[in-house]
Amino acid sequence: MRFHLLLALALAGCGSAMGTDAGGSPTDAGDGDAGATALDAGGTSVDGGAAADAGVGEPFTGPEGTWDFTPIEGASCGNGSPLPVMVNRAPGSDGTEPVLLYLQGGGACWDANTCFVIRSATHVEDTLDEATLSAETPSFRRDDGGPWAGATWVYVPYCTGDLHAGRRVASYDTLTGPREVHHVGADNIERILARLHATVPSPSMVWLAGTSAGAYGVTLDFWRARARWPGTRVDVLADSGMMIDVVADRWAAMTASWDLSLPPGCADCGEGLSRVLPHYDATILEPYRYALLTFDDDAVIRTFFGFGPGGVRAAFAPVRTAMSATATQRSYVLTGEEHVLAGDLSRTTSDGVVLAAWLVAFATEDPSWDDAGP
Repeated sequence: MRFHLLLALALAGCGSAMGTDAGGSPTDAGDGDAGATALDAGGTSVDGGAAADAGVGEPFTGPEGTWDFTPIEGASCGNGSPLPVMVNRAPGSDGTEPVLLYLQGGGACWDANTCFVIRSATHVEDTLDEATLSAETPSFRRDDGGPWAGATWVYVPYCTGDLHAGRRVASYDTLTGPREVHHVGADNIERILARLHATVPSPSMVWLAGTSAGAYGVTLDFWRARARWPGTRVDVLADSGMMIDVVADRWAAMTASWDLSLPPGCADCGEGLSRVLPHYDATILEPYRYALLTFDDDAVIRTFFGFGPGGVRAAFAPVRTAMSATATQRSYVLTGEEHVLAGDLSRTTSDGVVLAAWLVAFATEDPSWDDAGP
C-alpha cells in the first residue's frame, strides 16, 4: 500500500503499539513491587536542566536522502548495549530545513515481573542491529510534496521501557539473580537532540511524533526540543498517549524505577501525567500545536495504567476539556477500546471528521483545525 508522506506515521505505528509487540501479553502487568529490589531513586525528578550533560553534539554526516544506521555515543538500550537510530538527512541539507523526530512505541516495564516475565516493553533485552532497525523504520516519502518532504528525519527505536523519559539504571531481583535495566530514555533523547541540533542548527520547523509509548515520549520530551531550538516552532503529534494519571501505587513504582524526568518548573507534575499539558499551556507562549489521537477507553492504556473498564474514559474527560480550553492543544477521539489510530486513515469520528483530513489540517496550520469526536 502506498502512503502519502504526510500520513506515513501509520506505518510507524504498525507493530510498535504499546503492549502489542512487547514480546508478551500486557494482561497481567502486575503491581509495581513484583520482584523488584529496593529502589533508591526517591521518586520523580522535576529538573531545571538537561537529563544528561549532552553538550554540543557531533553532526550527523551520513548520506542525504536515504536512511543511515547511526549509533549514538553514550546512549544505551535497556540491556546496556549502544542505542542506534536511523537518520535520513534532507537532500541539500543546509542546516535550515525542517526536522521530523519520530519516537517508536512498545509498552513499558518497571520491575522484574514486567521487564523479564511478562516482557511488557519492546526491545528491553535486545541489542539492536541495522537489520532490525531497517525493518522497523517508517516508510516516509519525499516525492509527494508534503510538509515533511524536505525535512531531515530521525527514527528513534524504543528499548528503555520508560516512555523515553527515564534517567536511572535499575537493578531487579529475578530467579537467576539481579538484572539491570537501563531506563535512560531521557538521557538518550538529550544526546540525540544534541547531534540533531548540530546537524540542523536553524530548522524552519520541528515536528515531534510518536505512537503509544512514543506518544508519551514526545509529550514528556517536548520541552527538551524547545530548549535546543529556542524560538523555533515545535509541533507534536501523539498517537495513543493520553495524559491521564496512572493509579497511585503503579505511578509510584514507575517513577521510582525510572527516575522519570518531567518538565522543568512544573511543581505538580510529579503528582501525575495530567499536569503536563496544562504546564505547557501556561509556560509556552510561542505558537505550537499539540495533536492527540486516541480511543476514549483505550484498553491497552487501561491495562498499563491500572484501570477497569470505563476508567480511562472517565479519567480522560477532564483532560480533554482542559486541552479544548487552550488555543493550541486538540484531540481526535473515537469511541472504543482499540489502541493506535494512524494505521487506518479512513477512520471517521461520530461528527464526521475523517482522520486523514484532520491530520492534513494539523500539519498545514489550517485555522479550522479543531477537536473532533464525541
